[in-house]
Amino acid sequence: MKILYVEDNELLGEGMKLNLEDLGHEVVVVTKVSHAIEELSAWKFDKIICDGTLDPKNRGDGVRLADQLRKEGRDVVVFTSDTRNIPDGLKAVNKNSGAKPAEQIRLLLE
Repeated sequence: MKILYVEDNELLGEGMKLNLEDLGHEVVVVTKVSHAIEELSAWKFDKIICDGTLDPKNRGDGVRLADQLRKEGRDVVVFTSDTRNIPDGLKAVNKNSGAKPAEQIRLLLE
């Protein structure tokens, strides 16, 4: 599976990339919404994993990106460690959301 992982924390992004690659997936990690949009216009991804609070100053920009991508029919999973910065918490995203532990991401991909 080809996965786009959108995560502003570079260390967490690279660690998750290694975990997902160990599971046999091809993973591209980006740290900004603008970079995600560039990758999405250049490549086809089977799944997008997005941090819900990419930039806490922008209050839920990852959720907004996920909502936009879902409207386009893309398969998006949203994870966050802090729902306080997301408008209406995780209610803004639907059932494909959760906290950031790697185990939950692994289970969603299987």
